[in-house]
Amino acid sequence: MADNAIATTFTEKERRKMLRELDDERGQLIQAVAKTRQQLTMARMYFDTVTDTELIEESVYEINALQARYSYLFRKLREIEQQIRADKGVGQYEKSP
Repeated sequence: MADNAIATTFTEKERRKMLRELDDERGQLIQAVAKTRQQLTMARMYFDTVTDTELIEESVYEINALQARYSYLFRKLREIEQQIRADKGVGQYEKSP
């Protein structure tokens, strides 16, 4: 019985550590999303000012790349948040053998 209590405490520590790591990753993703959104705004402003066809083309590629990055980061952020919510809702974890 005492061994079970030790294992439960240990797995709870692991669970808290995992949640901290997920929360840290979430914070990094939030910063990356904000930075990418800012870069996207700047790229769109640049697009609105250029007149040379090559610069317009370059601007379109940059906007498309930033939109793809934004979508990826936002998707990863949602996944992390879902995982955090699911893990906080789960009681005790059992260690795999």
